[in-house]
Amino acid sequence: MPIKTKTVTNKSPIPIYLGAGTFFLISLILPMYRMSSILIGLGLSLMVIFVTRKMNLFKDIVETVTYEEPEFFASKEIEEIVLEGRKMKEQMIHLDDKIKDEEVSALIVKIEKTHQAILDVVQKQPESVQSLRKYMKYYVPSILELLNHYNELEHSELTGNNAETGRQKIKQLLETADKAFKKQLDSLMDSKMLDITVESRVLEGLMRKEGLLEKK
Repeated sequence: MPIKTKTVTNKSPIPIYLGAGTFFLISLILPMYRMSSILIGLGLSLMVIFVTRKMNLFKDIVETVTYEEPEFFASKEIEEIVLEGRKMKEQMIHLDDKIKDEEVSALIVKIEKTHQAILDVVQKQPESVQSLRKYMKYYVPSILELLNHYNELEHSELTGNNAETGRQKIKQLLETADKAFKKQLDSLMDSKMLDITVESRVLEGLMRKEGLLEKK
């Protein structure tokens, strides 16, 4: 859930403490087994609280609190895809922290950002979920497997042409994946733009029919 912040203003508790102190002092002076003494004590205590707050003798306590804002998902399937996608993103970040190669790390960052953008689109455009099933079930898990394999190669004691060839091959595959993910995002955005264009034309036609726009 998105973490948000808000400013909360609370009245200073000092007037209440003064009111309680007033009641305690009255109890030392008057016989509190009498109802009249109790009422006098309560009256004076409330008056102290009211007067001190009315005069603003003590500043309010202002603090910033964080809270989780509930997210809206169009369907259970969308929710599952987005949450699973976020877990995959966390795995990418975790592997990025382990991998030392700066080129690979830069590719991971780009792939991760595109992946997050895709999740944002599917959350806002539930109809695009149809085109993401293969992406989520095959492409992203494949990227994670490649990153895990690269991490193992990087931290192993293997040297020589075979190890270097393996690392270079994974780099090439990650570059290809980066381009593929961006194309996936572009296709989702193009689909949205197409929908907007069609809806605009339909709306324009209706407005012309109703005489709200001049006929061409």
